[in-house]
Amino acid sequence: MSDEKREYTQEDVNAQLADPNSEFWQLFSVLRDFDPFTALVVNAHLLVEEHLNRALDHLLKRPDLFPKVTFYNRLLILKSLSGYREEATEWKMIEVLNNLRNQFAHSLEREKKDSLLANLKGLLAIESGSNYAEVPDHKVVGISCVCCVTFLRCLDERIPPE
Repeated sequence: MSDEKREYTQEDVNAQLADPNSEFWQLFSVLRDFDPFTALVVNAHLLVEEHLNRALDHLLKRPDLFPKVTFYNRLLILKSLSGYREEATEWKMIEVLNNLRNQFAHSLEREKKDSLLANLKGLLAIESGSNYAEVPDHKVVGISCVCCVTFLRCLDERIPPE
């Protein structure tokens, strides 16, 4: 076996494009069938993450010392240091949104996503006293995002400035 890396030529690319069963077209079909719901989940997670980071930055004297901490660990640090409504449903909702985003980012399978969405619907029902069983998934993600961001903003406003 040679340790040399194979260089792909234009002929290789043309052969992939000409064969409808090629790996190129199989991969392209995943991109072509892009689901806007995935973008919604990722953007909702980014909004929550931005507000989580803002609140955490206010609590930490040296946030720069935590550059590679995962989202979940930042969530735990914030929850621990803030002491803010430790039993609040929103903490769990943030965790579920993170898990949902991870499922969309790392898996094309839908089964666990449905379970996580059902979990979000249950958490929203606890918060509001309303039934979310028939609410469309995209609205559940949007409402959950707004609840989490509002929660984090309230937490951030309670953190005294230095």
